[in-house]
Amino acid sequence: TRYPDSVGYGAALSPDGEQLAWFENGSLNVTEVDGSGTARIYFDSLGPVLSEVAWSRDGGSVAYVSYFFSQTTGAPQDIRLWTRRFSDGFARPVATISSIPDALAWSRDAKWLTFITAAGEIHRVRTDGAGPEQVVYGGGTAPARSSSWGPGDSLLAIATGSGVLLVRPDGTGARTLVSGKFALEFAAWRD
Repeated sequence: TRYPDSVGYGAALSPDGEQLAWFENGSLNVTEVDGSGTARIYFDSLGPVLSEVAWSRDGGSVAYVSYFFSQTTGAPQDIRLWTRRFSDGFARPVATISSIPDALAWSRDAKWLTFITAAGEIHRVRTDGAGPEQVVYGGGTAPARSSSWGPGDSLLAIATGSGVLLVRPDGTGARTLVSGKFALEFAAWRD
């Protein structure tokens, strides 16, 4: 299958494997992997940087990040995590955070998002924007690379580069599932 030339870093495959989404020039691009077409959802080409697309489990929404670069320091500022429904275009600001997150992951019930901070920690926020940002995994000597919500949202699998940890979504009960000299970037659950 041939993808458009603009598909680059940060593209995310839909849960059903039929669409690919990414940001380019102020638009969210959603293309059919069979090559049958691309839809562009315009945001603002002169506005914030938009990145980190993550699909909800049902494919009906995406989460993403917006931020601006400071004109005086060049540092990212006003970093926000959003969700957007495809059915009606409703965009909800979920949280304002301190650093650009990586590896956004939706809970299966679509009530939570986890992400990785610059320090390699896993944080979670509610998708309805209520409540505080919470630390689920502190990173320490094994910074997180990705997280994946398990069946029933009762556990998170966290890839640390050299292993996989299992932890409850509130950060308790951490245990090592796999460890060794690996180069693990992603952990996932089989349905």
